Amino acid sequence: MVAVAACLPAAIAAQQNPFDTAPVITSPTVRAIVDSDPQTPAELIRAVGMLLDLDQDELAKPYLDRLAAQELTPQQWFELYREAGPEAVFRIANRDAVQPQGADVAQRILGGAEQHAIDPDRINQLANQVTDDDIYVRSQALTDLRLLSDTGAAALINLLADESRQADWPRLRAAVRYFGTSAEEPLLALLRSNELRLQVEAARALRHVPTSAAVESLYLSVFSPQTDSALQRAARDSLQQLSGRLPSRSEAEARLKRSAEDYLMDRVVMNQDAMDPMKWWRWDAETRSLQPRWMITQTVARIRAFRRARDLFRLQPDRPDYQLLFWLTRLESAKLTSGIDQPLPDDVLQRLSQAADADLILDVLDQALGTQRIPAAIAACEVLARTGNGSLLIGTTSAPSPLVEALDQGSPRLTHAASQAIAALDPQQSFVGSSRYVDALFRLAHSRGVRKVIVGHVNRQTGQTLTAALQQSGFTADAVTQSRAFYELASSDPDVELLVLTDTLSRPGFSGLLQSLRANPQTRRLPIIILVESENTERAQRLALRYDRTLVRPFTLDASYLAQQIAAAMDAAPDHRSTAGERREFAQAAMAQLVRLADHPGQYPYFDLVNRQELAAHVINTPGLAAESCRLLSRIGTADAQRNLLSVANNDQLPDELRQIAAKSFADAVDHRGIMLTRDQILTQYNLYNASAQQPVEVQKIFGSILDVLEKKAD
Repeated sequence: MVAVAACLPAAIAAQQNPFDTAPVITSPTVRAIVDSDPQTPAELIRAVGMLLDLDQDELAKPYLDRLAAQELTPQQWFELYREAGPEAVFRIANRDAVQPQGADVAQRILGGAEQHAIDPDRINQLANQVTDDDIYVRSQALTDLRLLSDTGAAALINLLADESRQADWPRLRAAVRYFGTSAEEPLLALLRSNELRLQVEAARALRHVPTSAAVESLYLSVFSPQTDSALQRAARDSLQQLSGRLPSRSEAEARLKRSAEDYLMDRVVMNQDAMDPMKWWRWDAETRSLQPRWMITQTVARIRAFRRARDLFRLQPDRPDYQLLFWLTRLESAKLTSGIDQPLPDDVLQRLSQAADADLILDVLDQALGTQRIPAAIAACEVLARTGNGSLLIGTTSAPSPLVEALDQGSPRLTHAASQAIAALDPQQSFVGSSRYVDALFRLAHSRGVRKVIVGHVNRQTGQTLTAALQQSGFTADAVTQSRAFYELASSDPDVELLVLTDTLSRPGFSGLLQSLRANPQTRRLPIIILVESENTERAQRLALRYDRTLVRPFTLDASYLAQQIAAAMDAAPDHRSTAGERREFAQAAMAQLVRLADHPGQYPYFDLVNRQELAAHVINTPGLAAESCRLLSRIGTADAQRNLLSVANNDQLPDELRQIAAKSFADAVDHRGIMLTRDQILTQYNLYNASAQQPVEVQKIFGSILDVLEKKAD
């Protein structure tokens, strides 16, 4: 009894034992554990494990507290991890009855152990010990390296690549065999090296890696007539051992094609979420060693798709479907590797542009749109901007070019890339969908560079409360009470990143509204959260199963809960998301294109800007684009354009600098088209000038400059 009390800190004992008496121990086994009075970290972790086995969770907690208080070095935490084993640490971390102490101890053990385990000097030392003459040293080093999984395997493989270690190669080969599937990625990277001996080593070692990836990686070496005979023999032997038989070439091609498509279309279950980091091994020819690289899991999946499609294309380069799959996966992986929010690097873009003609890339773009591979579509647009010409926009009499179709896929990044490509191609004649190009430019230009969420609730006050909760997550929120208004705002505002609708909406109800949103290209990729009452949960969930990026949650106004759901919804749409900063850049680029079209009406008569002058006037409200919008309106020069320019120049709530720009743009419009104002509108300007006598001189000059223009033209 005394021993138990001594293990319990006073505060914890008072909390766990309200009668302020030590717990009664009736089991002899438990008594023996307690009486052993564990002191060292190893003794404490063993005592915890035994007490948990006996369901004595409360007695285990004081020992966990003492473990957490230990000041150990990373090596000592590693030794403790090896003493306890991963299963015991996992149990401590996840056993509810010993929390929060259990999670704290597990975190300290794993953190310290990892810090020691991944120390490069230690890893190199262990790898060298694998070839030691002492069998005990070899065995212990191999055991420790296997705890490091693929990192340990890579360390041994790097020694296997060292020409000066030829005498150690037999032991190194034997050691790599014990890693099994953990050696998969390092060996696949070695197989892709540029050295025949290392390729053969990898092909031989892969026979001990019973995975689909290992099997599929060997097909090219087995069936390609260009393969070196030594490599072909090694690959054939390994493939036969892994598969039980040697498949036919047609079977190999069918499997490669299916696997490439599965990785491309996210039909392969990865160990991490799509946006989580994942280690990827590559062979560095300069250092002659395997090097790890951390990438997003989705990117790794696309690289795997590309590797398989490339092997397939090399087996039969004349097959059009293999060629399309190769280029689709190549562009997709290139874009994700470079960063979907960044242009392709010049060297990558140059290699891609030189390797394929524009017509092929246009076909790949069409394929990317059909399969909704947005990164590949963006990359295709970037390549076409460099290699194509205006003929790519001609399309057919009934269908527009894929470049035009790319404008309306609901992805701001893709819309920007497609519009930039069309501008670079500089079409000199009308084409099917030219109006869609102009509409897309205005849509991009309307971005205010904010994060917007649209909320739909029939009760205005409740909707406002909901928007206030969502604003705590960093969004600008607009609330609407009708389904029609929700749909129109969601499909027209380029800054919308998220839609939140409730089951209170009607005509149509939330189910009809969801179907309409998913049918609209501008909103079909937006993440949607449906907040419902309990009686509508089942119906909403059935509906959500039909659409990606759609979450159903119980209605609530709790800001912290909504923040969690927003994070989940946004994570479900990683390829859609564009930042507010990106959209500001897209808006500036789009406005520059519009001004260019307006500056050369004779060269581009088929781009109708006059009938979209209200859109141009609306851009005046876009931060950073007001001056360019005024310039655009001056080029359009119609009566409505002149009236909109005067409304800016006359607005005393706007900065004087912007008002001066509007007045100058009005003068340009009049010079271009003459005065197109009514008599009443002209009289209004005289009245404003007369009323400005008491205003600052700069304001008087603005009104005076407008009258100068009117009187000069009147003369």
